Amino acid sequence: MFHRGNRHGPPLLRRISGLLSHRLTAWQTVVITLLYLYTTRNFGKLVGLECPEPLASLYTRSYFRATWITTALDAGFWTAMNLRPKWLRDFASMVFSVYYLICAEQADEKVRKIRGGLTLQHLRVGWDKPTTPYLSFITRIMRPKLMRYPPRAIRIPRPRDSSYKESVDAWLYFDGPISSLKKHNKIVLDIPGGGFVAMDPRGHDDKLLAWAGRTGLPLLALNYKKAPEHPYPYALNECYDVYHTLVASRGRCIGLSGDSVPQIVISGDSAGANLAVGLTLMILQSGGTDTRRWHGEPSLPVPDGVVLVYPALDMNIGNWMTDEQMALIKDRRMRKTNRGVLRRKSDDYRKLTPDTPHASDEEDDRAPSPPGMTERTLTGEPIIASPSSNAPHTSAGHTIDSSAATKSPSAASAAQLAKPEPLRTRLAMSSMISYFNDRILTPEMMRAMIILYIGPYHRPDF
Repeated sequence: MFHRGNRHGPPLLRRISGLLSHRLTAWQTVVITLLYLYTTRNFGKLVGLECPEPLASLYTRSYFRATWITTALDAGFWTAMNLRPKWLRDFASMVFSVYYLICAEQADEKVRKIRGGLTLQHLRVGWDKPTTPYLSFITRIMRPKLMRYPPRAIRIPRPRDSSYKESVDAWLYFDGPISSLKKHNKIVLDIPGGGFVAMDPRGHDDKLLAWAGRTGLPLLALNYKKAPEHPYPYALNECYDVYHTLVASRGRCIGLSGDSVPQIVISGDSAGANLAVGLTLMILQSGGTDTRRWHGEPSLPVPDGVVLVYPALDMNIGNWMTDEQMALIKDRRMRKTNRGVLRRKSDDYRKLTPDTPHASDEEDDRAPSPPGMTERTLTGEPIIASPSSNAPHTSAGHTIDSSAATKSPSAASAAQLAKPEPLRTRLAMSSMISYFNDRILTPEMMRAMIILYIGPYHRPDF
């Protein structure tokens, strides 16, 4: 048609084109055409008839734009995460991310589907993106020069009365030579976040480099062991043992002079802030004053400060139902009487989350232990987090006192890795967690990280 036909189109179009050419230039025609296309596509928005974006009031425009980028990165990295070898996976992750930056709707759909059936691998790939070669190179180029000296990897020994013997990995951020550390008697002990399952301190370089560079203080960032291989309370006990070693060695374990007990500020973000608060409570339980004795030594002094960045502190699991409903469900003799309430609650939740798998009521009644969520994290199967209204909540009598900490879990961990067991837990999320909307941390991710952190052998009362 274009090759053999008239260059000005069919007769009717030639007549229209001839009439318009006296009034419009080629440039005006192009602009009018583009304006027409934009108006027809966005007519509802222009006249105020478009359905409002549910998240529009929760974010500023710049932050919402940032979530568009993170969604594209998640979609790209999750698309390429099963490729081999590693160099191909890293390169393909960036290529797919660029594609999803352009095709934002496909990125949203991809991420939404994956979050409906999360696995441990998805969580780690999504949260460990900053340490991959290409993203790490880009961030190093864009990041201002905050420190003259690079971070140093070190190992902190356990205190002699600890139940664990393996030393704790950490990174020391200090803008100066090792020899100048002796002049300091202040330490920032940072516990990085990552949902208890991912991210080492190098994934938080922007924050840690800025703090160390601007304060001039030594900043010790812990690379604690992650769940589910090391579930609660392993990471919490690691943090406690590091604090104990810093006090007992008077800071010599990281290069301080040891002339006096250093002043310590504990910091943490997200899940790391949860561990920071738990660590502080453990210190208070140990005595928290210099006048009392603790295992034959002066008790641990309280930290000089605690800095919490978007801390994960409200794990309120029991507010899924009213107090009256909870009282009925906790009494197993009333289960049959209250069956109608339970089924109605379950039906309401199924209507709100139609794409989420749910355990049936009959299966719940047959289960020897109250079900709520099932997962096989070590085999890579999806973490199905199904809130169960009929899940009674009982206290496991948990305490964060170090004397009640579990012993070295090497044998237990080996058994878990050899034969992964399904996790049957009483967790039922509160309505606040189950129904909140967030483009960064979704309810599915919240449920998954809580399940993985608690582990199959703990039933704490939240």
